[in-house]
Amino acid sequence: MLLIFMATHALTPPDNLRNFKYSDVHVTGAERIAKIASQAGVSRLVHVSHLNASTSSTSHFYRTKAEGEELVRKAFPSATIVRPGSMYGYEDKFLNNMASESWKFGCIVLPLIKSF
Repeated sequence: MLLIFMATHALTPPDNLRNFKYSDVHVTGAERIAKIASQAGVSRLVHVSHLNASTSSTSHFYRTKAEGEELVRKAFPSATIVRPGSMYGYEDKFLNNMASESWKFGCIVLPLIKSF
């Protein structure tokens, strides 16, 4: 059995979080899924993290992603950790803002983002 865990909290400023904190999703949630998968005998776990996950990051978002990775590895040592770049979903403010602004300039606007 294969389990792919890909939950994330939107990359929003901490004061804009609604129902959950970054640590609730990235750390506690990831650890809980990994433990349950291990106990249920799941043969393969794929945990989707983030490219910039780092315990030394200045970003709380990226630090909690790294903390989650560590707990997943502890609970499910053979887990595969995937670190894609930015991902976008339904009603994503970042991607929607880029698209809505693009018509003003007559071209697609691509942001330049410094990695943390």
